Amino acid sequence: MGTSTGSEASFSTSGSGGGGGGGGGGVTEELTISSTSPSNDATGVSVTTAVSATFNMYVNGNTVTTDSFTLSDEYGTVSGSVVTNGATITFTPSLALSYGTEYTGTVTTRVQAANFAGTTMESNYTWSFTTESLTTVTPTPAASPSPTSTVTYTPVPTLPPTPSPTVTTAPTLPPPPPPPPVPTPTVSIAPTPVATATPAECIAESMELSTYNLRLKKQKSKEVTITVTGSDGCLVEGDIVGAKIDKFDRKYVLVLPKRATTDANGQARFKIKAKKTKGNTTVSFTCEEIKETIAVNVVK
Repeated sequence: MGTSTGSEASFSTSGSGGGGGGGGGGVTEELTISSTSPSNDATGVSVTTAVSATFNMYVNGNTVTTDSFTLSDEYGTVSGSVVTNGATITFTPSLALSYGTEYTGTVTTRVQAANFAGTTMESNYTWSFTTESLTTVTPTPAASPSPTSTVTYTPVPTLPPTPSPTVTTAPTLPPPPPPPPVPTPTVSIAPTPVATATPAECIAESMELSTYNLRLKKQKSKEVTITVTGSDGCLVEGDIVGAKIDKFDRKYVLVLPKRATTDANGQARFKIKAKKTKGNTTVSFTCEEIKETIAVNVVK
């Protein structure tokens, strides 16, 4: 994520003074945006990023609101909060941004400098960036170690040698030397490897919505949970569920995010928010070849 400078919007105020019979010169102040984060036309931006703009002078925090500093995509304005720190203003989205989506930041002329003149910009300032693409990583199960067994035989003790008898008519012969001990070999038996069963892959075959009919007041929202299961009722983890609204019905509702990945419980969650226009529309959810829809009624 970098910092860039865009085309700067500015506004000038001037004053004059004099003394002792002489003339005075004008003093000019300009409020401009010197850098933004993410930078203009940046790509691969994290979906958890906060958006900020830095001015050339301190800003009056009372003039920085979610109306004077906004973030939007093709579906409308993103909800969030703003904070001022000296010359920098920051917008933090309420939810994570959508993957692979272009967003536009806008700072309006309602923002004023923290000076006596209340300097403002000459025109609104806008810039755009694109979030990172969604990638799915499938974990590889670790192999189970096989136990090792060792069989050890106990050595056989060696018997003492038998002495030769002594004859009185002949000299006594020395006893023969004892035979050397015979070592007993130790035999190790290699264990038989045990095969580890590979779990069967759970493939999506059905999708269930937490509700199929939704009634929302203007500017209100509700969370919808999508559960994806396989043929034997297994929970599908790691599949992508997409949400779509017909372009003619986007004036009624907004869905965030546009795509979500199912968790260990086979669930993906979406937030449906009503806009300022009353009417009826449908939101479609798809996972692989499966499709389900929810009817939404926006009222006063």
